Amino acid sequence: MGDGKTTSIVSRKFGILFFVYTMNGTFGIRCFSLSLVSRWKFRPSCFAAATVLLFLLSYGTITSAPYTLDRKNASISGFVHDAETGETLVGASVRIKGKPVGTVTNKSGFYALNDIPPGECVLVFSFIGYRTVEEKVTLREGQAKRLDVLLKPEAVQGEEVVVEGNRTETERAMTIGHVNIPIRQIQQIRIGGEADVFRSIQYLPGVLASSQLSSGLYVRGGSPDQTLVLLDGSTVYNPSHLFGFFSTFNPDAIKDVDLIKGGYPAEYGGRLSAVLDLVQKDGNRNAFEGLASVGLISSRMSLEGPLGNGSWFLGGRRTYIDLVTGLLE
Repeated sequence: MGDGKTTSIVSRKFGILFFVYTMNGTFGIRCFSLSLVSRWKFRPSCFAAATVLLFLLSYGTITSAPYTLDRKNASISGFVHDAETGETLVGASVRIKGKPVGTVTNKSGFYALNDIPPGECVLVFSFIGYRTVEEKVTLREGQAKRLDVLLKPEAVQGEEVVVEGNRTETERAMTIGHVNIPIRQIQQIRIGGEADVFRSIQYLPGVLASSQLSSGLYVRGGSPDQTLVLLDGSTVYNPSHLFGFFSTFNPDAIKDVDLIKGGYPAEYGGRLSAVLDLVQKDGNRNAFEGLASVGLISSRMSLEGPLGNGSWFLGGRRTYIDLVTGLLE
């Protein structure tokens, strides 16, 4: 039996059965076709015998191979961490030196580079406020390599630079209305002696506050209930405390803040005004540390440290409104 050949089996009782075996190489799938010709009238026993014989011939022979672009190419993936705290870095740049291939880390600090030719290559890891790291790796055919990298914080320093030339109009891709707010900047802005996420966002263009006593976000004319607030992908329906004086979120427990004021993707549907996406800290993977703060309106404390191969984080904040009302009663 072979490609395009016909094998016949002669039977006195059932007549002549012709089995035609064909090959179809598309995506590695092999197909069988069966034609049954009987010299005598059709009998059910003849059809049953043909079905059983076809099953025995095809069992273990029909195979399918997955379709891939190039199995010889390799891939690299991993996490980018802060070398001091072990916290994952969101938006860190990862690229192959000398080639127009790269990516950025996602909300979990994870990156992935696929379809890389085998051989030696140099990966460049960079992030604003951190020292750039270069890692030389050797990839084999079809290898899926895991590479986690630690970046050390480093202040950006440089000498005076003078640039002269004619202004030229260049086209560049821009994400309209998408603002990433550094958490360090939020912690430095104090309103009434307290650092607050919503109060800091009110200083951005297109964001207003109804009064000095409200932390509600009025983005481009929309009301606060038209803004979608997400914490680690979960919707927060009541994002304020103390009658709206400040937000629910402890700035010591937040790692990344994204505000999309318009043109947000379909995955953030359900709101008309804007989207505020917040990501919490994972905790220090290297050492135990804590932070405590006492203010005029509230006090807060946070603890974090390593736990096995991961980490833990515990934070809390308390206001004095119940103590004040208790004294007034």
